[in-house]
Amino acid sequence: MVTEMVTARKHIDLGNKYRNEGRNDQAMAEYMKAMELDPNLAEAHNNLGITYKDQGMYQAAIAEYTKAIEVNPKLAQAYDNLGIIYLSMGLVDQAIVSFEKCLGIAPYNARAHNNLGIAYEEKGRYEDAIREYRSAIRFAPDFGEAHHNLGIAYGKIDKYDQSIEEFKRTLELDSCDAGVYYNLALTYRNKGMIQEAISEYERAIEVDPYLREAYHSLIKIYQDTGEEGKAKQVLKRYLELASVANQTSP
Repeated sequence: MVTEMVTARKHIDLGNKYRNEGRNDQAMAEYMKAMELDPNLAEAHNNLGITYKDQGMYQAAIAEYTKAIEVNPKLAQAYDNLGIIYLSMGLVDQAIVSFEKCLGIAPYNARAHNNLGIAYEEKGRYEDAIREYRSAIRFAPDFGEAHHNLGIAYGKIDKYDQSIEEFKRTLELDSCDAGVYYNLALTYRNKGMIQEAISEYERAIEVDPYLREAYHSLIKIYQDTGEEGKAKQVLKRYLELASVANQTSP
């Protein structure tokens, strides 16, 4: 029995290695070998579920996460993973239940707090979402995604100053995310801080020259402020870039 457990562990470890390398077929084979040796290995079921999820095989993933929970009801990660699948499928209520169960077992799980916040936000429960994002940050202060999500949630209830603060913190952690610059620009625009908005839209384009929404927003700002010449310049930049992209695409 001990030998079988050791061998099963080796298959799980090898499966994890293959999954991290993107070799999903080999990973699945290793997890299945582990389960042949010990059908009650919750970790193997959970990791097989992750591999199925990565390939878009959601029903198969749900079955494996459910089996992992059946084998080990205290496996918090399986509840979190199950919630992620439900959220991807638009089953928000089921996702909330899964994330809450995860946090009932592992209350300091920053990722689960962030995921629960996303689910609450999907339901329009913005104050609840903000509470969860703040919890995620409390347990993982450098969790950039949680800061970004918190900034978005603050913006949805018109707390623009707090939103700006969170977007700036996100950019301190990762200055290469065009979407954050774009959201910061949008928040400045909502506050009527037009020059600041223009600067952030330009930074978004600098990071991602193909971010169409940033060009459109810049054009709209210049049109609204009567600066048609600048609007035409931005449009020209965008059309030139789009033309080059079309020429180089297969």
